[in-house]
Amino acid sequence: MHKRRNKILIALLAISFLSLPSASQANQKATLTVFAASSLADSFTNLGKTFEKAHPGTTVIFSFLASPTLATQINAGAPVDVFVSASSKDMQTASVRAPIYEGFVFNRMVLAVPVKNPFKIVRIKDLNRPGLKWIQCAHEVPCGSAADAALESDGTVTSKPVSLEPKASGVIAKLMQGEVDAAIVY
Repeated sequence: MHKRRNKILIALLAISFLSLPSASQANQKATLTVFAASSLADSFTNLGKTFEKAHPGTTVIFSFLASPTLATQINAGAPVDVFVSASSKDMQTASVRAPIYEGFVFNRMVLAVPVKNPFKIVRIKDLNRPGLKWIQCAHEVPCGSAADAALESDGTVTSKPVSLEPKASGVIAKLMQGEVDAAIVY
């Protein structure tokens, strides 16, 4: 999955690169501005470095924020070459100023637990166990909306998360630091 995603992202960046002015002289530089969901910061930063090495003279500039914030910035006129959103809703919002290309990567919600998994969590309904602390993203951000939909679809969880984080990376950080016993996240 990661190799396929990397190839697709490289292809997307390459297509964007082709739309840049020709850099036929060694001293000419090109910049590719990418707005991407904050959950993609680690993987896209690495892919951006790979792209820059493959295309000398090109600088990839990233802005990693919540997808709704990025969509608002795009509609307000922020210059951007590539927008990668965590939600299709925000892609539609940004489409006011830019064409939409078919999705190339999709998120999947998971029930994440620490390596040692002291509560022996194996199913989503295990989040109801007394004393268990779990977390998800805030309802108004894409990872929170997706978590809400997954929980509603399952229908077995009656407990509430101990925290609602603004970013998926914050959910993972709290899980890895041992602050919670489980997380619904992508």
